[in-house]
Amino acid sequence: MTIDFIARVLAVVQALWQRLTEPAAAVTDTEQRQQSRLLAAILLVALLGAAVITLLPPLLFPEMAAHRTPRLIGLGITLVVLGSGYLLARSGRYRLAAALSSVYLTGLFIALYLTNAGSTDLNPLYYLIAAVFFASLFLPLVAACLLLAGQVVALLALILLPTVAPRTLLTGPLVFTLVLGSAAVLTIYYRRRQAVARQMQLEAAEATRQRLLAQLEQQARTMDVVLATTPDPVVMLDSDGRYQYLNRAAAALLDQPPDAVIGKLWENFALPASGNPRFRELVEQVIATGKPCATEIQIGEANARRILETVITPIPNEAGQVESLVLTNHDITARKAIETSQQLLAHEREQRMLLLSELLAHTPDSYVMYDQTGLITYASPMALKYDGRALEQLLGQSWGILDFPPAIRVEFGQFLNRVLATGQTITVDRRLSTADGPRDFEMILSPLRDGSRNIIGAVQINRDIAERKRAEAALRTSEERYRIISELISDYAYVFAVQPDGSLQTEWITDSFEQITGFNLDEIRAQGENTLFHPEDRPLIARDIEENLRGISNQGEYRVLTKHSGIRWLQIARRPVWDDDEKRVVRLYGVARDVTEHKMAEQQRLRLRLQRDQLQLTSQFVVAVSHAFRTALANIETSRYLIERRLPDELRATFQPKLDIIRSSADHLGEQIENLTAVSSLGEPQTDRCALNTVVDAVVSEWTYSINEKHLALTMWLDPRQPTIRCDREEIARALRHLLKNAVSYTPQGGAITIRTDRTDDHAIIEVKDTGIGIQPANLSYIFDLFYREDAARSLQSGGVGVGLSIVRMIVEAHEGRVDVSSTPGQGTTFTIRLPLPPAETYPNLAFE
Repeated sequence: MTIDFIARVLAVVQALWQRLTEPAAAVTDTEQRQQSRLLAAILLVALLGAAVITLLPPLLFPEMAAHRTPRLIGLGITLVVLGSGYLLARSGRYRLAAALSSVYLTGLFIALYLTNAGSTDLNPLYYLIAAVFFASLFLPLVAACLLLAGQVVALLALILLPTVAPRTLLTGPLVFTLVLGSAAVLTIYYRRRQAVARQMQLEAAEATRQRLLAQLEQQARTMDVVLATTPDPVVMLDSDGRYQYLNRAAAALLDQPPDAVIGKLWENFALPASGNPRFRELVEQVIATGKPCATEIQIGEANARRILETVITPIPNEAGQVESLVLTNHDITARKAIETSQQLLAHEREQRMLLLSELLAHTPDSYVMYDQTGLITYASPMALKYDGRALEQLLGQSWGILDFPPAIRVEFGQFLNRVLATGQTITVDRRLSTADGPRDFEMILSPLRDGSRNIIGAVQINRDIAERKRAEAALRTSEERYRIISELISDYAYVFAVQPDGSLQTEWITDSFEQITGFNLDEIRAQGENTLFHPEDRPLIARDIEENLRGISNQGEYRVLTKHSGIRWLQIARRPVWDDDEKRVVRLYGVARDVTEHKMAEQQRLRLRLQRDQLQLTSQFVVAVSHAFRTALANIETSRYLIERRLPDELRATFQPKLDIIRSSADHLGEQIENLTAVSSLGEPQTDRCALNTVVDAVVSEWTYSINEKHLALTMWLDPRQPTIRCDREEIARALRHLLKNAVSYTPQGGAITIRTDRTDDHAIIEVKDTGIGIQPANLSYIFDLFYREDAARSLQSGGVGVGLSIVRMIVEAHEGRVDVSSTPGQGTTFTIRLPLPPAETYPNLAFE
């Protein structure tokens, strides 16, 4: 209760104080009102303080009653002067009030000082200086400076009084005056700068305001021109329903000039909208809610009837209350006609869609239609069946609502955009999700066009091709089965279509044809089937084809030229198909088998047969002369030995080299006789389980001395994966000795020899490589022939009769292997023996060394 009372008292005091200090309403300048309010408050406080100081002491202290009259006179003068300053401050003339108050206070203190002329107390001067300082704060800068100068001059004049000590005056009041005066001048100066800055801001703001007002006026003029020229009638009413504005179209509609209408009630000049019984209700609704509304009316006769749309828009004031209404009347007769036409078209389209739905309900294909933005506009009953949703759930939705697999979803969006952009029809086979599970569809996307051939959307047709896919799969299975069987019974099969002119066109061929020849079907068609065969065999091919065209089946063996310039032997069997209606052969079926290996085997058998005949003659020759050769060599060696034993020492230096040559030549002849004997005695190998690495290591050990004697570098690497194989250990060792002997014989001192074993899936490999003189390329194909010698590679000292490499080849081939050679003259030669490995199932316990 007490707090509320105090609050009300403080509110009353605050309101009273604001009323007593607030400048007059005529004072509009912000700076002027602020300064006037401040000075009025200071002078009001000074008046109250003067009254209290004058009247209160005589009441409290009776002995001061004798001085009441002078005090009352002084109070009266103070009230008149300061009250005048107070009134001047409230009226806005605060500078005049400050000057008056300053002059009065200066005069008062001077009078008091002169009254006590005999006194040496200068303290009252401080009060005078302080009062003048506060008063000068409200003066202009020049006035404040003049006032400060006047004070300084007045204080200096006091030095002339005998009772004033100059030093006290100069160090006291004068310094105090200079300090406060300087502070007042600086304060006024900075306040003046702030006032100038505020004035510039106000001027800039005023300029902006003027510019905005000009823009508003320009916009108002533009709006007047727009409203004046618009064909729609526009009027403005106040909240009482009186006309405030109307444009030319509205004046023409009312058939009245604007001056005759403005200020009148709308009932006096009825608008077309007033014919609507709800018009007054709508106006009251807009005024009450502040929200615009619209209504439609029809005017004119039946044969010239027009439809107007009247829009009532409220214009609120700053308080948010509707103070004006703008009525816009727009002729919508044409729009209504278009809407009616569109409704008729929509109805017609709906009827067509119903008819289309009825027709598509009996087709197994599903149809979905989209507009240009990809929204669904129609879905056939079959499409709804696959989707599992009602038509209302799909219409107006994006195509993305359909249940596409993730990979097809991105692809379908690209297809749809392409169809809508280019008008291209796209057909693809895809596996789509349905309510019954995934199914294979042929998806067709085609554009929809209007009467002007403009693209207005797209249609998606999904055709269930599950049965077709199964039939195609069955057909592919059948074709694959036929192809596999054809390839199992032959190396490749083919079908030729026989044209009426007798020419052949390849209709079908198995993939293995390309594996054999290196050519694909397109390449053969481009160059002609006949060019595939060897030129010498083409007449034979032509003859056999002529027989086929007469309906005769046949077969033959022919050479074909492969893509990589090789030659393969093919055994081809052909069967013609006769057409009774056309009376001719219409198709030619054929199967081919690659018999190249068989042909090579036949050549090999023929060559081996020739070699056996040659070996038989050699064997007969060796048997006939070997005993005589050995007897002669034994006599030669015995004679050489006896001569060497009985040769005098003085003749040894001369004849010993000759005796060494005799011994070396006898040994060499003996070795060649042994080779001839070996050739004549070669037969079927006596095979047994054999560790190949062990055989190689043993033979290399035999030649270690000879290798070291020629200072040759020996490298031997034996593959630890090498399994045991079935072979004739002694024969393989003999073949390896011949290869090592050639390597040592034809590799110069300081050279290198490398012996390596390796394996593949079906062969064991022995490789002997040297850095010797090499073999000329032209001689490589003959070096394994019996009794062949390359004079450039064999000297009289080291050469033989040409059976060493023949023995190697015959031993390896007797083991069903082969020996290869590669050589570069001047760099060395590499011999590679390949021996077949037994099948794993034959030797399940095949062990590695």
